[in-house]
Amino acid sequence: GTEISQTTPETWNDHPPLLASVDRRGNVVLETERLLKGMLRFGIPPVLRCAVQLSNVIEAVYPHQDPDYWHEYRTLAKARALDSAYESLLSRMSTTHGDKRTEDVAVWDTMDTPLFGRESLWIPDDATEQGKRGLKRVLLALQQMLGLDFATMVPVLASVLLSYMAESYAFCCIREMMHFTSFFFPISRIEHAAWCGAFRAIMHKLHPQTAEYLEDRGVLDVDGLDPIFQDLFASILPLQYVQRIFDIYTLEGYKVLFRFGLAILVLYKKESSEQLVV
Repeated sequence: GTEISQTTPETWNDHPPLLASVDRRGNVVLETERLLKGMLRFGIPPVLRCAVQLSNVIEAVYPHQDPDYWHEYRTLAKARALDSAYESLLSRMSTTHGDKRTEDVAVWDTMDTPLFGRESLWIPDDATEQGKRGLKRVLLALQQMLGLDFATMVPVLASVLLSYMAESYAFCCIREMMHFTSFFFPISRIEHAAWCGAFRAIMHKLHPQTAEYLEDRGVLDVDGLDPIFQDLFASILPLQYVQRIFDIYTLEGYKVLFRFGLAILVLYKKESSEQLVV
């Protein structure tokens, strides 16, 4: 339901290569991983976010492939191919439950939305009914193809991605992440607890006083870390900030969740302590 700005900053191109510069000799310097990482920290232009984030995931999952393979996911030809494949999958799914999707959206209303181990979905406040139905289709398609019982980050991933991506791109993005789950999200309760345990250990090592303060309040418990390792910050930060985190997360994976999580909790402890003093 949110309109996306179509403006492309001068530092980005509106056609491949999306990132390129000219050196002092007038030679074109094409995109490198270092250049891309630097630009991601300034944020991807909303009009390019869909294409760049998906190609980020492809680069992270297939690091030994040629860059042309990664950047193919930024092209209109690839977008059409992804749309076609996704529509074909939905058509097969809807046929097994009733009429075709284009003829009867009630088919999707009869199916239960998979929660992947969550108690409830996180959905942006401004989500439309069409958007909610799109989220349901993406989650059903992922369940159909991947057969996951536990992946509590996946529904939030889909919700955030759909705030600027088409369904086919959001589906493809998460599907590709599944080829490198240890890099992007845990897929079992044991693995989820291990991520939380590692985060807790790092907090104690880097910020022992903050860790003690958070331990007393249950923030470092597995459930207390849900805003980070289940909600991907979506339950505590405005959507536009979560989108900016995703700009980096799609390329650098779990490390981004740890870095931002540590920074936010250190700031939380500082602010809470200052309020107590006042």
